[in-house]
Order: sequence, then structure tokens, then C-alpha cells
Amino acid sequence: MRRYIGVFVFFLFLSFLVYFLSGSSVTVFSIQLSVVITLLVYIIDLLEEDNKTHDK
Repeated sequence: MRRYIGVFVFFLFLSFLVYFLSGSSVTVFSIQLSVVITLLVYIIDLLEEDNKTHDK
């Protein structure tokens, strides 16, 4: 679970960086993007865990 928090924080930091460089409403989009990417990573990992349990 710790990995997802790291991924989320990384993209959140990236979005703030973009915000400071551009000074526009890109942050809202970046934060939404970071949430979506974090969810995707989480879902993919869940599917992989599912496959591991089925192999046994």
C-alpha cells in the first residue's frame, strides 16, 4: 500500500511543479491525472495479485 502513496505524492509534487512554472489552472487537471494514474496502478497490482493466487 505504501507504494501507491509514493506514486500519488510523486504525481502531486509534479502537478505543483507544473503549477508554479505555468501559473495556470493546470494543477486541477494534474491532480485529477495523478488520482487516475494512482488508481490504475492500484487496479493493475490487484489484478496481478489475483493472478498469483489463481496460480497456486
